[in-house]
Amino acid sequence: MKTTLAAVLLVSSTVLSSGVQANTPVSDGVRMAPSYPERPVPPRGTHRTVVLEMFGHPAIALTDADTGSDVWDYGTFRVFFVDDEVEFARVW
Repeated sequence: MKTTLAAVLLVSSTVLSSGVQANTPVSDGVRMAPSYPERPVPPRGTHRTVVLEMFGHPAIALTDADTGSDVWDYGTFRVFFVDDEVEFARVW
């Protein structure tokens, strides 16, 4: 029993220590969300017309009153625009 418990704890600690933090990309010193190849999102700097060609019109288009930036909601992800270019996209 002690050996089994020790093995489980060792595996758990190894998984936790090598988990998301080690595998998440870093951009300009900011840790980004992990990528999901099965859910492609437009990369940073993509123009909004290209996003429309790639994904079509969003289900919901919002404008942030404070910053004036646009947010397009596609249901499984959102695209955040600044000056007609993708600033970032987030998978939900």
